[in-house]
Amino acid sequence: MCSPPSRHNAIAYFDKLPPEDLAYIFDLLRVSDPPRYVRLGRRIKVPCTGWILVTYVCQRWRSVALGDPRLWVDIPFFLGPAWTQEFLRRSQTVPISLECELIYPKPAAKSIIELATLFQHHFSRMKTVLVEGAASDLDPMVPSFRMAAPALERFVINNNDSHQLRQLPADLFNGIAPRLRFMFIQRFDFLWSSLTFGSLVELHLSRWGDGTVRSSFEQQTFEQFLLALSTMPGLQSLGLDSVLPPLPVDSTLDSPNLPCVTLSQLRTFDLSDNDALKCLVTLKHVTTPSATSHNVTFRYPAASGRDIGQASSWFLSRVCALPSSAPLLTFTLFETGFTIRWDSSCTDAGDSEPTHELTLFGTGSINESLAELKTICQRLPLSRLTEVRADVDPEVSWSVEEWLSIFGKCKNVRRLEIRDYCPASLLQALASENPLEGHSGPLFPSLYSLTLGSIDLEGEQAMCEELAKWLPFRQTLDPLRTFNFEDCAPVPDELLHKLRDVIPEVQCIGEDWDSRCSCFESEDDTSISGDE
Repeated sequence: MCSPPSRHNAIAYFDKLPPEDLAYIFDLLRVSDPPRYVRLGRRIKVPCTGWILVTYVCQRWRSVALGDPRLWVDIPFFLGPAWTQEFLRRSQTVPISLECELIYPKPAAKSIIELATLFQHHFSRMKTVLVEGAASDLDPMVPSFRMAAPALERFVINNNDSHQLRQLPADLFNGIAPRLRFMFIQRFDFLWSSLTFGSLVELHLSRWGDGTVRSSFEQQTFEQFLLALSTMPGLQSLGLDSVLPPLPVDSTLDSPNLPCVTLSQLRTFDLSDNDALKCLVTLKHVTTPSATSHNVTFRYPAASGRDIGQASSWFLSRVCALPSSAPLLTFTLFETGFTIRWDSSCTDAGDSEPTHELTLFGTGSINESLAELKTICQRLPLSRLTEVRADVDPEVSWSVEEWLSIFGKCKNVRRLEIRDYCPASLLQALASENPLEGHSGPLFPSLYSLTLGSIDLEGEQAMCEELAKWLPFRQTLDPLRTFNFEDCAPVPDELLHKLRDVIPEVQCIGEDWDSRCSCFESEDDTSISGDE
């Protein structure tokens, strides 16, 4: 504890600032140090008052802070009713924000009633609403969402109960929310006709879970869904997960009676559903700019072979329409499906460069996944690629010839990143002459950087032996410049020695690598055998 004179000297400079400057500083502190829970240990959280401590420093600071209603707009409900009422009083008529995570600690019944009362009395001046909790805890708040929301800009409600959907009011916000820009709704049924807010910029809706469908949701039509989107011309981000209404019986991709919607400002579109046809009809009837990034996911068992082909054709049409720059291909293969992603540029350009991602879940076998992925890859403009990232299942059974036939056109790939598992057939393809007619050299002949990531080499003795065997051969063809182990500790000493003998730069990247890569002087059981 400092003496009173020392405290006075420490704040004397700030006492000379005019009240509006002090209030501005306090507002910055309000954002950077809000009241919150501080975690002590794994399951203990204690409340912390954050910036409010400035009101205890001196009388002048206290007077400035208490007199500025803008500082009291973030209602700390979790601090208890006394603090909640104090913030509501101090904020006067300024729009307020309320964020409540009713998860841990579990709220008492009294707290739920108090929160429902707070919504009932103050919802009309709420600017931000974020509520997350179990379905039964959210139920008392839902009736308040029938009131008009003239100040609301951001609305988030998340039902954490994976087996109980809840219903939002059919007259959500009484149809009045002129400032609403962001909406996120998870595990609630709703009517599409209740979401027609033309000011929306971001809309994210999800009903993932056990697939329960309420009658009110099931009775909606696909046309109502499209008409609702047509009232949101300013959308820039759209996420739809298991919320598409049923299609008419015997619908096809070319349903003539459905309206088309143009979202000319859309930047990102995430679409996921168990029904592949609903995804495809949506993509056909929602027109987006060529620069819109897409992430589309659906389950294979619900899709016919024709659906799969149409999904692949859509993906290819979007990719081929992108400008020719320095694209990146990422693919993930797992036992029951795959993901393929095309970035129009491998540079770190933020959201300015479009990306397209297609995921299929639920294929019958790894071979089925491989076949579908192979079909797509063979139709992509792979000759434009400059970087490839692969995350493959150990069960991947592509032969050397298949790697070469699928990616043999990739003459400009400079960087290759392999995650979780590196198939021996891929390593052999990197070190073998392409036997296919019209091709020469190994796979990715322009490759200068190879990265292995997130592989526990201690349990992959065979993989280490394959690396030590094939990479020296690669160096006699089109040599690598750099080889990176990223989060692959422990790396066997002998493997490091062998790679550093033939590759100019071998790096170990990850936490505590200084100590891990000093293992040259140790003699433990991480050495390679059988290749001398």
